[in-house]
Amino acid sequence: MMNNTTQYTLKAAVRDGLTTAMDFEAGIRDTAAWYAEAEGKTQVNYGHVACAVYARVAVLDGPDIASLGKDTTDLFGKVVEGVGRRAREEGRPMGWNAAVPDKLQMTQIMELVDEELRQGALGVGCAVGYMTHGVTSYEMFKYQELAAKYGRLTNAHTRFAGVLPPTSGALGIQEIMSNAMVLNAAVMVAHCNSVMDWEFTQSYINLARKNGHKIMGESYPYHAGSTLASADILSKEGMNSMGITYENVYFVDTGERWTEETWKRRMDSPGRTIVIEINAESDIPKWMKDPETLVCSDGMPPSTPALETSCPGTPPSRASRAIRAGPDRAASSCAC
Repeated sequence: MMNNTTQYTLKAAVRDGLTTAMDFEAGIRDTAAWYAEAEGKTQVNYGHVACAVYARVAVLDGPDIASLGKDTTDLFGKVVEGVGRRAREEGRPMGWNAAVPDKLQMTQIMELVDEELRQGALGVGCAVGYMTHGVTSYEMFKYQELAAKYGRLTNAHTRFAGVLPPTSGALGIQEIMSNAMVLNAAVMVAHCNSVMDWEFTQSYINLARKNGHKIMGESYPYHAGSTLASADILSKEGMNSMGITYENVYFVDTGERWTEETWKRRMDSPGRTIVIEINAESDIPKWMKDPETLVCSDGMPPSTPALETSCPGTPPSRASRAIRAGPDRAASSCAC
């Protein structure tokens, strides 16, 4: 699983031994067109989930902004920045991550996601962790229900991160697991290590699967994670739950460490890519040694063209070899 699916990056990934690249976290928009453009040009196997974020952007911020992109690279580089500009001009919060849709809007969102599934999307990707105030529990259930009707999975970057109540990472995982159990549907939990409560949640997910539920989890082999400057987890409450400070966050393009003033200005460039140091590097071998947890690269879209080749992420096969070689051979340090 990787978020960066540009042809240049996939060519680099092939040279690293990758044979299949799928974005199951965020996914794509206009599935049929994406597949048509990739056919005959892509050197790896591919297939992606429908992106719930794009559907929310189209309904809550404008279809013209959603049409600026088709994948995660465009979502970060064009769409979220476009939404941010419009929201500032109109004096309102961004819709895609903060607005709770009414009944008509909910229907429109689900119709867009349904059409992606009709076009061949492999499931539904809902990055609810980026939309904690906008996506209700009911909306999250409807995404999973819709995917289940097609016999396909849902992947979710779950609602919370950290280990402290009332918004511990485990609660977000339990939300989508309970939906999957009710629906007898498949779900993949994104980045167990990223939500930080991995010592509990990895074994919790494995136990559910042993009891017959179609639930799996994945982790990436880095101590840090990369995301948007506007991510909900970077609220003061979120950082407190994760046990991090401004100093644990820096911009990818400049390497600048955050201060309180930087944090206050983060919504000026909501799509700007940042890195968060969220785990101890020495803990990487601990979650990587779990034989039942899938390993993903989670390679991020490049924040600048110069970073394009660094964005395939660490291939799972290489990460596994590194862990077997011992903790001093741990994989690269960040999901970007």
